Order: sequence, then C-alpha cells, then structure tokens
Amino acid sequence: MKSKFKFLGFLLVLAVMLQGVSFGQNADAQKVERKKKSSFSRYWYASLNGGIAMFWGDVQDRSFMEKLDKEDLNFTGGLTIGHQVHPIWGYRGNFQIQNLASVREGWNQEMEAKGVFDYTFQGTMSLLNLIRVNEDRRVDIYGFLGIGFSNWKTERRSTVTGKVLERHGDSEEHTRGFLKYTSELVMPFGAGISVRLTPCLALGLEQTWKIVNSDYLDAKDSGDASRDFYSNTTANLIWQFRGGNGNIKKMVKNYDQVTIAGDPEVLERHGNKIDVTVKGNVPEDYFNSKAAMKVIPKLVYANGKEKFLDPIYLRGEKTEGKGQVVTDEGANFSKGYTIDWEDGMENAKLVAETLIYMPKDNIVNEDETNAFLLQNTTAQKMEPRALSVGTIITGQQICFNPKVVTTNPYSLNDNASYGMLAQVAAPADKMVSDKATVYFRVNMSNLNWRLPLNRNNDVKADINQLKDFLNRGWKIKGLEINAWASPEGEENYNQRLSERRAETGRKLLKKVMKEVGLNYNDYSVSVNARGEDWNGFEAAVMQSNIAEKNIILNVIRSNSDLTRREAEIRKMALVYKSVEKEILPMLRRTELAAITLEPKLSNQELVSGAKSKSSTVKDVESYLYAATLVNNLDEKVKIYQNAIKMYPNNATAHNNLGYVYFIQGKTKKAKSAYEKAISINPNEGVALNNLGIIYGMKGDLNKAEDYFNKAQQNGVDAAYNKGLINITKGNYSQALSLMGNRSCDYNVALAQLLSGNLNKAKSTISCAPETAKKDYLMAVISSRMNDKDETFKYLVKTMKANKKMAKKLKKDKEFAKYFDMPEFKALFK
Repeated sequence: MKSKFKFLGFLLVLAVMLQGVSFGQNADAQKVERKKKSSFSRYWYASLNGGIAMFWGDVQDRSFMEKLDKEDLNFTGGLTIGHQVHPIWGYRGNFQIQNLASVREGWNQEMEAKGVFDYTFQGTMSLLNLIRVNEDRRVDIYGFLGIGFSNWKTERRSTVTGKVLERHGDSEEHTRGFLKYTSELVMPFGAGISVRLTPCLALGLEQTWKIVNSDYLDAKDSGDASRDFYSNTTANLIWQFRGGNGNIKKMVKNYDQVTIAGDPEVLERHGNKIDVTVKGNVPEDYFNSKAAMKVIPKLVYANGKEKFLDPIYLRGEKTEGKGQVVTDEGANFSKGYTIDWEDGMENAKLVAETLIYMPKDNIVNEDETNAFLLQNTTAQKMEPRALSVGTIITGQQICFNPKVVTTNPYSLNDNASYGMLAQVAAPADKMVSDKATVYFRVNMSNLNWRLPLNRNNDVKADINQLKDFLNRGWKIKGLEINAWASPEGEENYNQRLSERRAETGRKLLKKVMKEVGLNYNDYSVSVNARGEDWNGFEAAVMQSNIAEKNIILNVIRSNSDLTRREAEIRKMALVYKSVEKEILPMLRRTELAAITLEPKLSNQELVSGAKSKSSTVKDVESYLYAATLVNNLDEKVKIYQNAIKMYPNNATAHNNLGYVYFIQGKTKKAKSAYEKAISINPNEGVALNNLGIIYGMKGDLNKAEDYFNKAQQNGVDAAYNKGLINITKGNYSQALSLMGNRSCDYNVALAQLLSGNLNKAKSTISCAPETAKKDYLMAVISSRMNDKDETFKYLVKTMKANKKMAKKLKKDKEFAKYFDMPEFKALFK
C-alpha cells in the first residue's frame, strides 16, 4: 500500500509539473501568452487507433526486434476523445484493448493475457508549440502523461509441459476487478506525431508505455521487475471538430475601421524606380476566423493606365494557404514594392482595391482572380482607397548648363558641366633650319666646284640659299659642320680625311658668314669629323637599284669588323663596281647647317592675323591660341571658323568652336561641331565629353553616359558628368564620390538633398551662382525641413527670376502640402 501511495504521489507531481510547464513556459513573456490565448479556438477531437502491443515484465527476455519475429507481437486498438484547450496543452480520455503474450526462454515459461483493456485520463503537450507557438501547424509532435486502470486475465505456463503455473483474474484469490478481471492503476506516457491532411482530418503515429502498479500482469511476482509494463505502437486516424463563423457581413460593415496607407504619402522617383510601402492595421475582434481579405495596390497614371502590384492577403486563423493570419487581437500588415518608372507617372495615384470573401474549403489560393471569387464564393468588393498621390521627380533635375554666360568662357573651363575646351598653349618658340652640302673627290679634301656632283646638285645655289637664310637676321641658335669619308680604304686614313674635309667646311662657312656681316668667331660652331659613313652607305644601298643589294646589306649587318666588312664587299667584283660608281661618291661630303629662332608675332598681330586669315599666321596652333586672347564670343567664333577654313581636318578647332556655341546657348550648332570633331578623330576625348553633355541636356541619358565613358577611356576626366548620370539612377553616394568635394555647386547639393543630408545640401547650394534653379532647389530643401517661411521666400525669388517656372511649380509634389494655401496660389497671380 505504501508503494501505491508513493506511486500516486509521483503521478500527482508530474501532473502539476505538466500544467506548470504549459502555463509557465512563457512566464517571461506574459503579454505574448495572453495575446495568443485570446486568439486560440478550442476544439474537440476523436481518434481511432490500431497497432501492435508488447509486454515487458518478468516473463520475457527478448529484445524489441526479436519480438517482431515472434508470437510476442499482438494487435491493439482503441478510441480516444480529447479536448485541445490551448495551443500547447489539452486533455483526453482513452480506451484501449489488446492481447499480451511473451516468453522467457531462460525459464522455459510463457505468459498470455487476453482481452486486456485499460481506460485512462491523459494530459497532452505540444512539444513544437512549447518551443514556438503556431496554432495552424500541419505537423505536430506531442507528449502525454496520464493515469487510469488496466484490467486483465493472465495465464503463466511452462513451455516444456504446457502446464499452467499461475493465473490472474480467473481465480478467487487474484480476482479484484470488474468482471473478475485483475484491475490495477496504470500510468500511460509517451509521444506522438500528427499530420493534418485537411482542416479537420489528421493522421498520427503514437508510442505509449503503460506502467502497471502491480507485478501480477504476467502472473509472476517478486521477479526481476517490481512493476510490469506494456507498450502500444499505433497509427491514429483523427477527426477534429473545428467550428467557425460563416459570413463576412460584420467585416464589410466595419471596413472603415481597417486602415490602409501608402508610405510615403507622396511617391518619389529614385533613378528609374519608385519605392513604396503599403501598410495598415486590422482592429481587434474584426476578422472572421474563416474569412480572407485581398488588398490589391494599383498605380493609376497617364491616360488611365494601370499597373497592378502584388496583392496583400490577410486571412482568419481557421484558414490555410496564402497570407498573413489575423487573430482576434487584430494585426498590423506591411508590404514593400519597387515599381519600374514609366513616362506619365509624374501624376500617378496609388489606390487600394480590397475584396473581403470566404475562401473555398478555407484555403486562400493566390491563383484565384477577383472575378472568380465574386462568382464562386461569398465575397464583397470594397470602395477603392487612395494611398499615395503624385510623384516627386526632384532626382531627375540635374543641371548640365546652369546658366548661359556672355563673358570669356575659358574662366569656366573647370566646370565640366559646361563642356570642355581642348587645351591650347601659347605658340612655342619655333626653330627653323637650313643646310648646304658640298662633295669631294675620292681621298681629296679640297673644294672643287667643277666636280660633277657639285655641279649637278647645284651646290652653289644651296650655299647662296644658306647665305640668304643667315642674312634674315633671325637669332642664330646653332651652327654645325659634319664631314664624312666613304668607307673604302683604311679606317684611320678615312678618319683623318673627314677631319680635313671638316676644316674645308669650316672655312667655307666662315666665308659665307662674313659675306652677310656675321663674325664666325662670335658663335659656337659644332665641327664634327664623322669618319667612314657606314650608316649613309647602308641607307644608300637600301634605296638603290643594285640587284645584289640584299647580299651587300647582309655582309654589312653580319660583320662588325669594318676592315673585314670592306674586304667582303670588294670580293664581289661586279657588285663593287656598281657600289663604287653609284654609292660611294655621295658619301664623300661635308654639310653646313644653321638653326635660327623664328620671331613671334605679338598677341595683337596674332589676333589680327587670325581674324583676317593673314599669311603671317602660319599654323593651326596659332589660330587656336589667338582665340584665347579675345573675350568677345563672336570674335572667338570668327577665329575658330577661319582656323577650320585653313585647317578643315583639325578636330580641336571644331571642338572649341562647338564649345563657344554651347556657351552662347546655340546647342544645335555646338552638337554639329562636336560631331564633326569626332568624325575627324573618333578618340577626341573632349569632344566625346561635350557631345555627352548635349545628349544629357536633351534627356537622352543613356547616350550621354556612353559618350562620357568613351571620353574617360580617352584620357578625359568625365567623372563629374558621370556623377550627374548616377544622380538620375538613384546612386547618390556614388554620384557624390564622382563629383568630388565641390562647394557652391547645384548638382552636388542636389545629390546631398536626395541622400537625406538636408543641412549639407543647404550649405552647398547657398553660395552657388544666383539662378532660378538655385532658388527652386533652396525652396525644396526648406520644404523638406518643414520651414514654411523659407520655402515661400525662395519660391517668390524663383518666380521673380523666371516666370516660366510656374508651370512646373504648380505640379511639383514637393510642395503638395502647400497647394491649398493662399500663399501658394498667390505665387501665380
């Protein structure tokens, strides 16, 4: 009896612990638990089971696997009625009947209990919901513990003789219970898994262990086990009696209590996207547990075009399928969208179309259209609600040309948004040279004017030309005498011969200079005796018509020893005759050279000559530089046009003419000039950059970006303009990185504004040049800072600076909150 009380006490403690765990597992989150409790719908269920029963007591010594192959395996079946009162715990009553049999081979004994039946009361606990509550889970793992009575009639027999050794339940001595069965307390415990197939039907698998408060189940006491126990392994068919509401009238009637809104209230374009979040709230006790709500956001824009966004599904807790479950506690919901930009979305309106309905079979199916639901279910379409109105497009308001200027544009050349000049330097000092060459007989160094080479080449005329060159009075920068010998003969002799020929040249130059009034000794003259002229020899052979010239060239290139080289050539008797006649005489020479500095034109002379296409302006660089010396834009145009007439294939002249046209506001002419520059030189980086600006101003940003990339590839810093493109793409941090740390810059301020850095944007734009665009951006910044006075201050300035801004201002949703104010309407009077 004492052991029974201990056993009952143990059961009581376990029961208390079971309830303590189920109620206390969220003790640190009582608010959450109360919320879950209020939304859970209790339900009853019934379960039929069938499976196998096994005995585990004194009269058995087989393992589980051995029992599967033996007669120890018996059928069991039963009925369970239960009540789920909480997502975690519930209670149930079970009636189970089975036969039990086992063998203990070591004892040569067996037992058999027929018609064993038990009835128990059990507490259940969802182990998965204990970890995380989900009232609608399809698969659940649970445990259970209970108490009840087990009833049996047992025989224990010898397996050798078949003799009955002992009975329980059939003898007067051992009959205690109902119908002369032995009856004892039993404690079932175990675990199971269930899978819900439909809202009401589920299949399960359970393993139950049943400890009997007796050692008599096998009719053998005082054995190895103080208490016998047996097990059931069963498959369960479960029907859940879930109730529910069947109409949507209350939801339709109280729909105005449901809030749905767009965030932001005014849409905003970032790059080619519009980001918006649709969010709302369902109040407490609103949602029918078997109903669903389908909220379809829709963007309505130009000429009635519509763009439907993905629906938001809300559903009651007794439904399945797509959507967020809403309990009796209500719920908040939210869904973000990214919409691809299309023309006409400037005045777009985001609305919500809502359908309240009872889904078929309690399953919310996203493939079912509104038309299908209205026709095949209980459904009501609600009045559309406006969520967000209009679209802010400030992110597209980049500025390639903040204002037209009439002063010298070259001072603006550091501002890439105006375009770029091809840089032109002042004309460099120009060196002009002239020379004359005299020839000598073989092995001779005296000047012989009757020598055929001197006569035929009109050397005297060349000397007179050199004399005239020196007589121009230009500053002499260098005088040089170079003398050579032909490479036949002994090398040292030829070196001395070239020295004598150099001296002859020196005397001739001295004489020429004296005739034009120049003193030879006043100048540094470079006198060079070059010796044998093998380089000249090789070049002359290459240009000759000698048939065997490749053989000669091979001899020259394969022999570094000059004596051997000459000997090899002399061996070729027939070849050498041609060399001796055609090549060698031209190498016996002295050159006289003079280098002078051509005088520069003054700036005034250069400009005057460039305007009139004077012959004094002798190159395109001088024309390009002359254009930098005047301030009047029309005069610049004239000089560039003259440069193009004189040098039509100069890409720089075309680019710089286009630049001035651009500054004058003549974009069409500027575009034509840039295109001409690129047709002449496809790699003209500045023209590529400038043409990109033209396309940027026209709004063709893809083509503009393409030209900026090409300009960058050709060495032009187009980072600033690429930054502008990134602003329109919504890449604001990258844009700021590309544009650099510029102050007083409209576009930098715009990127800072769009990044959300309003204070920095205000500081940057405040010192920018005064334009209507600047004032307008200041008004936008002030509006976003909720500074009404500053907003209207700059809007007034904008309208004074440019009345044409009124059309844009009236529609700009940046100022939507002011549209109905008298001060705003007064701006347009």
